[in-house]
Amino acid sequence: MKVAPFHSKLPGTDVHHDDDSCTVGNNIESYNRVSGTGRKTPTPAERDERVNPSDDPLEVLAAMLTQHGEPSTEDDGDPTT
Repeated sequence: MKVAPFHSKLPGTDVHHDDDSCTVGNNIESYNRVSGTGRKTPTPAERDERVNPSDDPLEVLAAMLTQHGEPSTEDDGDPTT
Protein backbone atom coordinates (compact mmCIF):
# COMPACT_ATOMS: atom_id res chain seq x y z
CA MET A 1 0.00 0.00 0.00
CA LYS A 2 1.25 3.48 -0.83
CA VAL A 3 2.48 5.57 2.06
CA ALA A 4 4.03 9.02 2.36
CA PRO A 5 7.54 8.94 0.83
CA PHE A 6 10.52 8.48 3.13
CA HIS A 7 14.23 7.78 2.79
CA SER A 8 17.29 6.93 4.84
CA LYS A 9 19.63 9.69 5.95
CA LEU A 10 22.61 7.32 5.83
CA PRO A 11 25.31 8.23 3.30
CA GLY A 12 25.32 6.18 0.13
CA THR A 13 21.57 5.66 -0.03
CA ASP A 14 20.08 6.88 -3.30
CA VAL A 15 16.43 5.79 -3.26
CA HIS A 16 13.24 6.73 -1.47
CA HIS A 17 10.38 4.46 -0.47
CA ASP A 18 6.61 4.94 -0.73
CA ASP A 19 5.22 1.44 -0.24
CA ASP A 20 4.72 -0.17 3.16
CA SER A 21 5.43 -3.63 1.73
CA CYS A 22 8.98 -2.67 0.70
CA THR A 23 11.39 -4.84 2.69
CA VAL A 24 14.32 -2.47 2.21
CA GLY A 25 12.29 0.52 3.39
CA ASN A 26 10.91 -1.40 6.36
CA ASN A 27 14.47 -2.22 7.46
CA ILE A 28 15.42 1.46 7.90
CA GLU A 29 15.81 2.14 11.61
CA SER A 30 13.48 4.87 12.88
CA TYR A 31 16.41 7.12 13.83
CA ASN A 32 17.72 6.96 10.23
CA ARG A 33 14.30 7.44 8.60
CA VAL A 34 13.47 10.88 7.14
CA SER A 35 10.13 11.99 5.67
CA GLY A 36 10.05 12.97 2.00
CA THR A 37 11.85 11.82 -1.12
CA GLY A 38 15.13 13.61 -0.38
CA ARG A 39 15.25 14.18 -4.16
CA LYS A 40 16.04 10.49 -4.50
CA THR A 41 14.42 8.16 -7.02
CA PRO A 42 12.01 5.44 -5.92
CA THR A 43 13.40 1.93 -5.59
CA PRO A 44 13.25 -0.01 -8.88
CA ALA A 45 10.54 -2.31 -7.49
CA GLU A 46 8.39 0.63 -6.38
CA ARG A 47 8.98 2.47 -9.66
CA ASP A 48 7.87 -0.61 -11.63
CA GLU A 49 4.68 -0.90 -9.56
CA ARG A 50 3.44 2.50 -10.70
CA VAL A 51 0.52 1.94 -13.02
CA ASN A 52 -0.79 5.49 -13.07
CA PRO A 53 1.59 7.93 -14.75
CA SER A 54 -0.06 10.79 -12.82
CA ASP A 55 2.00 9.64 -9.82
CA ASP A 56 5.03 11.31 -11.37
CA PRO A 57 4.77 14.69 -13.14
CA LEU A 58 7.69 13.82 -15.44
CA GLU A 59 5.92 10.63 -16.51
CA VAL A 60 2.79 12.67 -17.27
CA LEU A 61 4.79 15.08 -19.42
CA ALA A 62 6.55 12.22 -21.22
CA ALA A 63 3.21 10.52 -21.91
CA MET A 64 1.74 13.77 -23.24
CA LEU A 65 4.69 14.39 -25.55
CA THR A 66 4.61 10.81 -26.79
CA GLN A 67 0.88 10.95 -27.42
CA HIS A 68 0.63 14.42 -28.96
CA GLY A 69 4.12 15.22 -30.15
CA GLU A 70 6.19 18.17 -29.06
CA PRO A 71 4.52 21.58 -29.20
CA SER A 72 5.23 23.52 -32.35
CA THR A 73 7.00 26.86 -32.11
CA GLU A 74 5.95 27.85 -35.65
CA ASP A 75 3.28 30.52 -36.10
CA ASP A 76 0.49 29.16 -38.26
CA GLY A 77 -1.47 32.43 -38.19
CA ASP A 78 -4.28 31.01 -36.03
CA PRO A 79 -4.47 33.05 -32.79
CA THR A 80 -6.28 30.22 -31.00
CA THR A 81 -3.35 27.78 -31.25
